[in-house]
Amino acid sequence: MDKMEVVTYNKFLGVYSAGDSYDIPKGEKAIALVTANNVDINKYFKLKSRPGMSLKLSGDYKNLWSNSLVIFATLGSNLYKLTLNQDLTMSATLVQQDVGLGRMNYAGIGDLVYMTNDITIYVYQDGAIRVLRSTTNQFRKTMPPGYLLELHRGRMFIAKTIQTFDSDSAYKRDQEILMQSEAGNYEAFDTRDDKSWQSFPTRLTMIKSTGDGLFVSADRTYFLKGSYLGPDGMKLTKVDDSPAILGTAKKVRGAMIAGEYYDNAVLWETELGICVGGSGGRFKYLTEGRKDKSTASSGASYIKRGEINQYVVNKKG
Repeated sequence: MDKMEVVTYNKFLGVYSAGDSYDIPKGEKAIALVTANNVDINKYFKLKSRPGMSLKLSGDYKNLWSNSLVIFATLGSNLYKLTLNQDLTMSATLVQQDVGLGRMNYAGIGDLVYMTNDITIYVYQDGAIRVLRSTTNQFRKTMPPGYLLELHRGRMFIAKTIQTFDSDSAYKRDQEILMQSEAGNYEAFDTRDDKSWQSFPTRLTMIKSTGDGLFVSADRTYFLKGSYLGPDGMKLTKVDDSPAILGTAKKVRGAMIAGEYYDNAVLWETELGICVGGSGGRFKYLTEGRKDKSTASSGASYIKRGEINQYVVNKKG
């Protein structure tokens, strides 16, 4: 019986889950992996064990978010601020009761953190939670809650479902819109500006700023270039036929991604894989053809910084 040749690989090309495992990419002393558990691949294409993890806080916490200055999470319908203690344990302090059970969205600038979950909308300032300021100015109203939130060029942008009627008011339907605050004031909008919103055919799954525009996902993924909505404002262009998976988008500043530098970037995942968007609507897939088509409906992501900086995403549905 002929002996099979032993082939030694000392370089690893990443994980490829698309197609037959016998057809994974190979090169001279290099091969891709079908799965990889508790290992990373460094810039030299070598396997490296991941460091171990220790439990910091137990409980069914959700909606975790941090801007490196403060950490928030919800437990049940209550909002908590999490603190890393000197002994590396973590403690939770109740900051607001009855915020609701919906998915909380956050956006921060300086020492301000705005948050909304389609039921309530709050701001964290000077160590405390408050509601948005009311206004008595004519033609101004307080920004409403929404299911997505982003801050961009001095304005707050909210994704919201509104109800509209046909011409004879006989038929009522839901409409998905992106609305904006007035310039220089995140907490109020101008009621006279009936063109300061953009409608979309389906519920939005992403709003992320790259400095000179917004990546917005609904039925497809779009780029809105500029700083304000309206006929003379942002210009909408399609960048991809696939929408973002809800909850997977994460912003990165000053990063080298796939050999290209991005001053402001957004990473997210679609059914086709992980992609990156940058200033001016720059867009590309990073893993297309390397992963099985995803059927996930939502997820969560974070940036893991260390010797190897990583975009980590978990999906469900």
